[in-house]
Amino acid sequence: MASRAVVYSLLVSRGVRENAQLYMFFREERKCLLFEGSKVRHVMPDEQSLGGILKKAAKAVKGYGSSRVHWGVRLIRLNFAALLRKVGGRLRIFAHPRGKDLRALVVGSDLSAVIPFFTEYTGAELEELKRQEYEPVDGGLSKLYPDQTIAVLQLAADRGVKGA
Repeated sequence: MASRAVVYSLLVSRGVRENAQLYMFFREERKCLLFEGSKVRHVMPDEQSLGGILKKAAKAVKGYGSSRVHWGVRLIRLNFAALLRKVGGRLRIFAHPRGKDLRALVVGSDLSAVIPFFTEYTGAELEELKRQEYEPVDGGLSKLYPDQTIAVLQLAADRGVKGA
């Protein structure tokens, strides 16, 4: 699933989304894996190729290996609040079952989205999301796997219109 999240976040049919970034936050380790669209090289859409990069990343998260995982992929230390401040974006949303319908929003390319991977937000994380003015959104997203949510949001951003 992590490999599909990378594919849906960064890759297009014949290249890379230069303006896209994917942050994978590891709560317990207080570390974040950053994939930068403008800097990644040799990232292929097949799961086997990405598997090698993700294995190196997993070692780095656990403290083995370099923080520079691959071209355009690096590990950074930061907490959740610092991560939210770092990513910014005109439209700042987070996937939540009680959020407003995604189809009611005008989604463009200046988008930051927080999508939990099989975990619930902690109370502190929800407070921080609200404090930094991230808006809860759903519209069916809560029924999707995280990688599918990314694909729907990218489609909406690519269309740049109201809803997906």
